[in-house]
Amino acid sequence: MRSSFSLFAILSVLAASGVQASTKSCSAKTGTGSTPASLAAVAGASSAPGVNNLANATTGVDASSAPSGSASAPASGSASVSVTSDSAVVSPPISSSSGIAAVAGNSTASSAVDAPAATVGYSHTGKFSGVPDLDLPDIGKDCECGYKVKSLDSFYFRKRFSFDFSSLPTQTFSSSDALLDKGWIIKDSSSHVGGPSDVGNQCLGDPSSLSIEEGALQLTVKAGQTLSSNMKCPEISHTDPALHGVFQAEMQLSAVEGTCQAFWLNHTSEVTADELDIEVIGGTHKVMGAGGAGPGIYSTSWEPSDDPGKPNDIEHTHGLAPFPDIDTNDPTETFNKYTIAWLPSSQQRYYNGIAINTTTQYNAVNPMNATINNWSNGFAGWSGAFPTTDSVLKVKTVLFYYNTETEFDLKEGCSESDVCEV
Repeated sequence: MRSSFSLFAILSVLAASGVQASTKSCSAKTGTGSTPASLAAVAGASSAPGVNNLANATTGVDASSAPSGSASAPASGSASVSVTSDSAVVSPPISSSSGIAAVAGNSTASSAVDAPAATVGYSHTGKFSGVPDLDLPDIGKDCECGYKVKSLDSFYFRKRFSFDFSSLPTQTFSSSDALLDKGWIIKDSSSHVGGPSDVGNQCLGDPSSLSIEEGALQLTVKAGQTLSSNMKCPEISHTDPALHGVFQAEMQLSAVEGTCQAFWLNHTSEVTADELDIEVIGGTHKVMGAGGAGPGIYSTSWEPSDDPGKPNDIEHTHGLAPFPDIDTNDPTETFNKYTIAWLPSSQQRYYNGIAINTTTQYNAVNPMNATINNWSNGFAGWSGAFPTTDSVLKVKTVLFYYNTETEFDLKEGCSESDVCEV
């Protein structure tokens, strides 16, 4: 697959200057635009997951009223090109449509498509409150009646999953079910990891590429592999499919060039293409990569209704955000928290609780599994040339508050006062 270097360069220049850019010219797809569902509403009689619009909850602006080519409000700390308007307008994410390519995400694809040119979008001209910082503590206990997350307008989640990899002994894994009793499935050679290159080079899962060392899960892309369709890369997924939630991973990135390091949510169905990603290309945390990726954190979202069997036809958008504290905190030397908030009508990415530039088109609507991987396909336009030294992504902890298809409202016998506040 061939990505456009010029598009990467345009996106990077715009991101560095604080300009919001979009390569989509159609209207942003949003939810119902309804007001946020409070815990009280969820606690009442409900036959389906409650609707809560994060964009509306935090900005007071309905993204469905934004001009063509725009999505929900930009993250705090990211400036935009201002336009005069009598009404509050929200700005689009930096985005691409089937152009930076399926290779640019974790979905599989087999050939290249050219990216459209970038265009400048709109911005809010009044006082912009931004998306508030996310405070997501681990309350350290399971609450039978569920949880309400204050930073997400007290949105209600039925379930919690917290895992500290330092609780495991030092070891190298050898099978896909080695952590099944802990709530994890490790991908083996029966599963692809990441996307293929333009000539079909791709990784397969490899349990031996995952280990517990120095109190952290280590996902290692081993150097020196010959480019092929069966290279070995690490991937691990939570076993409980979620339908909305807030998902956080505490990770230390690798500075080695040549891999895509990702924390993401992946569809569980063979007929839907839902996917929400956080991705960083190795070596691009400070500067643009040789193939034009970065610098910074990518958020990527995929059109749920498209056919996952035809990955080149799946519409998707990218957001790109520089690391907000890169001058004082190197993410390849320290552990930091990467978070995806996925609500019925909205999505947002966070870095250490700071809302970052996030694509808002193509919000997922079907169950997904939280997944972490580190992979390469040798493609210069995305992951980059296969690494010449081992690339090690380290994960210390994860914390998820979430709902499922069958567990989303207040449990029978529980009252609002029984719900744990997070």
